[in-house]
Amino acid sequence: KNDLLARDAWEESVTQRPIKRGDDNGRNPFATDDPRYKTMLRDPPTGGLNGSRDYARVAAAVTWLRTRAVQPFVLFLPLEKPHPPYSCPEPFHSSVSAETLPPLRPRAPRHGREPDYRELIRRYRSLGSVSDAFLRELHAVYLGCVSFSDFLFGLVLRAVDDSPALKASTSVLVFSDHGDYAGDYGLVEKWPSGLEDVLTRVPLLVRTPGGSAGVVSEPIQLFDIVPTLLELAGVPAEHVHFGSSFLPQLHGAPA
Repeated sequence: KNDLLARDAWEESVTQRPIKRGDDNGRNPFATDDPRYKTMLRDPPTGGLNGSRDYARVAAAVTWLRTRAVQPFVLFLPLEKPHPPYSCPEPFHSSVSAETLPPLRPRAPRHGREPDYRELIRRYRSLGSVSDAFLRELHAVYLGCVSFSDFLFGLVLRAVDDSPALKASTSVLVFSDHGDYAGDYGLVEKWPSGLEDVLTRVPLLVRTPGGSAGVVSEPIQLFDIVPTLLELAGVPAEHVHFGSSFLPQLHGAPA
């Protein structure tokens, strides 16, 4: 489950895989019989920023970028946040006020019908008696976790930009595998076959040397990333795949 590479491709594809320890989640503050217990909202972790595993991973990546010779490389840096549990180090955990947020997407379906799995989620997570006000607090913490990830990305980007050689030759991509309900529709986490835009419309930011600033308007899927990277690197694809390179759009081609 969640394998990045096929097992027989690991040894020839990966040269370093440092293991970093830490804790990005605080304790569950609710009693086990409290409906809020299953919402996955947690306190902030007690170890602070320096005790965070995501921060440790990024710090190791920054050190690696600052101390290595410039040569072709791929650095894959997966982070856990903002994935549930809804918790991250301060000051990010409490950085967003629920009172400043727009209304969450409503629990009641617009046309009187909704997918059956929504009710299943509410049932097994005991969400029926959880208030909208509480879900707004949960959503605010989720956005704080997004800010935490933004901060970490800034550290990596600064390490690239501090080296003129790296800045001139390095493509940087930020993307997520899925979104999160985070209180929308009265739900938390995700559902494997859910197609709501809060789950499927994920971030994809790309900066590449010679690229044009702008927004790509046509739909792009995550499996388009691999053929795009292969084309950037000048490496022909030698496997069957179903993605399409969006390199022309990165250089300003019309949709």
